[in-house]
Amino acid sequence: MMDEAPAQDWRSKLSWVVPGDLVSGRDEGKQNLICLVESVGPDRIRTRRITTQEKVTFDIETAEAIEAPGCRLGSIVPLPVEVHDVLLGLDRKMRLSDQPISDAEKAALDFADEVSLAHPLGTTGRRGRKTT
Repeated sequence: MMDEAPAQDWRSKLSWVVPGDLVSGRDEGKQNLICLVESVGPDRIRTRRITTQEKVTFDIETAEAIEAPGCRLGSIVPLPVEVHDVLLGLDRKMRLSDQPISDAEKAALDFADEVSLAHPLGTTGRRGRKTT
């Protein structure tokens, strides 16, 4: 589990996260929650799960999800553009229709899960950015 960190430390480490980015959270059952960043404030990152459209707000000081006790921000490493685009399309599809998830979308979700496990907060991402 991640160590607690001072507020200023979290703000500086998460300062590059912007609306439109994808981040992942991890709940106590170790389920990965791929989320689209909707807004970033001085103390919160507001997101929406792409598969369920559930709102998840992460506290920058603790990385804890406000609405989901036991869920923490797990990874903020950028995904390849191709995967990011598939997941943005899935977010739109889940918001506007009840169509099933395609094989390509399942593969993108699986890839995002693998990346988030390989690059948890506190490690360096593919672009050399420190993820915490």
